Amino acid sequence: MATQRIDEQVRLAKLVEVGREHAAAERRGDFEGTMATLEDPCVYYFYPVGLMLRGRPAVERYYRHFFAEYHKGGTGRAGRGLIREWLSDQSLPQQYELEHVGLDGKMKTFHIMGIWNFGKEKMTGETLWGNEEFLKLLLGPVWNELEPISGVPG
Repeated sequence: MATQRIDEQVRLAKLVEVGREHAAAERRGDFEGTMATLEDPCVYYFYPVGLMLRGRPAVERYYRHFFAEYHKGGTGRAGRGLIREWLSDQSLPQQYELEHVGLDGKMKTFHIMGIWNFGKEKMTGETLWGNEEFLKLLLGPVWNELEPISGVPG
């Protein structure tokens, strides 16, 4: 029983390290590095709108927009940035405050809750809570590819 707990702790530590590399690759604007932290099936869930993005090709299109367009609207400041995080055996939820140009062209502060969803060895995607304006900025044209969430997320 103790060995099983230790194995699970080691697994979680490795997954958290993958998640941290995912976040670092996003900050660097590293498309290949970001995609290397994901395993199939890739699924991104968006709340409170109740929509999802499914499959590696769709996630790749999202990240191409993310790096080409979304980063341009940031201030280089993250508001308060990471506010807090919690670790479970299946995910790492994080609360953020971010500054970004809104759809109206004015600088805004967005409050986000993101969860890194873990697979066997890497992340399978994320679950993001943010208002619709933030999600549309984040996803750009990929917004039109979202589908209603079906089944149990995560």
